[in-house]
Amino acid sequence: MFFPLFNYLTEEQYDNLKHNSLTEKQFSTGEYIFRKGKVCSEVYAVIKGYVDLFIRDDLILKRGMGAMLLYMCMISDDNVCPIDVLAQSDVTVKVISMDIMTNLIKENENLK
Repeated sequence: MFFPLFNYLTEEQYDNLKHNSLTEKQFSTGEYIFRKGKVCSEVYAVIKGYVDLFIRDDLILKRGMGAMLLYMCMISDDNVCPIDVLAQSDVTVKVISMDIMTNLIKENENLK
């Protein structure tokens, strides 16, 4: 599994994350993975498929394997998602809780 963000984790942090903190979710083509205005409690890492990110009805980005989704919610005061995320194919993501992601950032200087 390759996600650039994980390169900054210690071996212990990565092993703990991989074995204890990751679950999977699957989405079908055309399904919204997340909607603007919803509160985020998780960060998604795409391991299969492609997603489109929209602000209003404007396509702003296309992403695939290795993309981290919903991390931008972490920087908002209320953890509200600023975008719509739509599956452009069948998509599988690894799910990381926002609390675990926040703790990893606090514990690791390279992620700040």
